[in-house]
Amino acid sequence: VTPTDADLQAACKTAYDQCMQATPQATQKQCQQDATCTATVGEAEACYAAGLKQGVELMKSMPSCDKITMQSLQPEDAGTSTTAQEPAECTAVSSKCPNWTTVAAIY
Repeated sequence: VTPTDADLQAACKTAYDQCMQATPQATQKQCQQDATCTATVGEAEACYAAGLKQGVELMKSMPSCDKITMQSLQPEDAGTSTTAQEPAECTAVSSKCPNWTTVAAIY
């Protein structure tokens, strides 16, 4: 059975409502120094800021639940691109820090 746009919209609204009702869970991560990383704090901050901005723009480009359709879920590039591109601000950090995980990698 192929889902309809109405099915998709209902599932989206259910997921959205559940997310909005959930209590945020705090997580605690420990920072560990990477002796092989030579990037500056400023370079890392610029990378994270660019990655977060990229994420916000991605979210803004997504249709709301009442506008989402099966067609809107089809990749415009026929599936050739599955991940966000690393922001230019992250190039230096990625090259200087082999264990770096960019914000873009999270998406």
